[in-house]
Amino acid sequence: MPTSEKRRKFNRRFMSLANHYLFEPVACTPAAGWEKGQIENQVGNIREWLFTPCAKFETLDDLNRWLKQRCHELSARQHPDFPSLTIAECYQQEQPLLRQITTPFAGYVEHLTKVSRTCLVRVDRNQYSTPAQWSGKVVSARYTRRLVWDQMKAAKFPIHRDLVKFDWNEASFSRQQVEQLSTAGFMDDAHNLILVGDTGTGKTHLATALGVAAIHHGKRIRFFNAVDLVNLLEQEKQMSKTGNLVRRLVQVDAIILDELGYLPFPETVYGI
Repeated sequence: MPTSEKRRKFNRRFMSLANHYLFEPVACTPAAGWEKGQIENQVGNIREWLFTPCAKFETLDDLNRWLKQRCHELSARQHPDFPSLTIAECYQQEQPLLRQITTPFAGYVEHLTKVSRTCLVRVDRNQYSTPAQWSGKVVSARYTRRLVWDQMKAAKFPIHRDLVKFDWNEASFSRQQVEQLSTAGFMDDAHNLILVGDTGTGKTHLATALGVAAIHHGKRIRFFNAVDLVNLLEQEKQMSKTGNLVRRLVQVDAIILDELGYLPFPETVYGI
């Protein structure tokens, strides 16, 4: 595999991780090779402190106990940026500011599906063979996040937006509530979500970010500007193909309609 393709795949997975845990990655400064050297130096120091001389253990439990003890010993050292405090004291001060980890990032999408009588399982519109003994049984299907990027393209977002770059200082709603919505649980319950606010308050940004988060939870999303959707439905009606778009849309988990308040729907539009 070419190096450029490997780099693109790594960047995609890393951005998936950032979107999942809602942190903003900070890239190194261009043409500043010393930054990479600093990181490598820190890794080298930790490796020397923990694994020199090379320790040997009979079991993983023994290794974990030893590593825990060494970490406690190292945390009593002076903090490099705050000489008056130890590493443990700085960590204790930072703990209340840390985000609590909710759903672990697994790197794959998982859902339950049933194996057919012909020993086939359907995953993301593809069929795969299974062992004969699984026929008729419910199994847990996992597929890698490579398909997430296919779903991103299929969603047709006008521009990528996520919760990492959302300006919470200007928001008039609870960040905790939005992060709960980002789990896409309301889609499982078939609930509608309506965002109401003045122009420029971030409705499109928030709707897109929730759609992106839902895709990372294995959902299929389709984004429409309300004007475009109405035009497509009108075009179908004129071509005597009413219902084709609707039949495609019933395959997705959620539809995002942007700028819905700007356009009255004509009575001739059916099937929504």
